[in-house]
Amino acid sequence: MLQKIDALKCHLRRGYERELVVNADGTTKHNPCISHCLPYAFGNCFEKHDSRCSECDKYFEFFEFIRLHVAETQIAALEEAEEQLKYYLAHTTRKIYLNTQFKATLASLDKDGALFVADYKMRILPKSA
Repeated sequence: MLQKIDALKCHLRRGYERELVVNADGTTKHNPCISHCLPYAFGNCFEKHDSRCSECDKYFEFFEFIRLHVAETQIAALEEAEEQLKYYLAHTTRKIYLNTQFKATLASLDKDGALFVADYKMRILPKSA
């Protein structure tokens, strides 16, 4: 069981990112696997998704297995952990997409172009400001 958890953790940290495809110009295209289809993730894909990724399926299988074997009192904590992991995957998906968008914008700049970058997570220290 611990080996399965380690394999899933490795896939979610590294493998999942490699499976998301964003073109160099920042565009995305339909992927038949629903777990890797960026247009679907952003609500813009209405095509059929008829394949499944065995690595991504391990995520759903893991939580189903744990749900069957955990005490009734721990179900709420399990669902909260699953929800937090979904937020992490959503963050990873957005990060991959936005990093490619940034690179595409930089590549499209000419000698008269400019790009402003604001890091909204940065905190300004009052003493230095």
